[in-house]
Amino acid sequence: MAIKGTIGMFISPEGQISTVQTSHIDAVIKSPVTFGLTSEEIQKQYDKYSEPLGLEGKAREVLLRRIIKNGWIRLRRYPNRQWSITVNHYSDRNRELITDWATRITKGHLGVKEEDLYMPAVVTQLGGARPVIKTIEEMCHSK
Repeated sequence: MAIKGTIGMFISPEGQISTVQTSHIDAVIKSPVTFGLTSEEIQKQYDKYSEPLGLEGKAREVLLRRIIKNGWIRLRRYPNRQWSITVNHYSDRNRELITDWATRITKGHLGVKEEDLYMPAVVTQLGGARPVIKTIEEMCHSK
């Protein structure tokens, strides 16, 4: 149950936590309606940039930014480095969702258990504001 490698997750605007089996964009492509998109919209973005569907390029960036602007939170754990968390804004609501997520993964949730309470968690905001850097333990107690 402890994390052995990289892991990706999403938090929905309603606070539902899900794991990503491969890449974040793959999860979006496989379940577009979940993220408020259609398969046609996704394909249109890939066509616009002349990229094959699923490539981690410009279309991916545009699509992930779009869903994050709509309230989704993207999380990725880089082994022995950090948790990378991307939000539209580090609002009170997003702080609440991240606190809930951090508390759950330190106890074990969806097969993910973060045992390194001092692992940095870096929250990046789409608007370009300065990143917020805390440990997982600090994230569990953020208000």
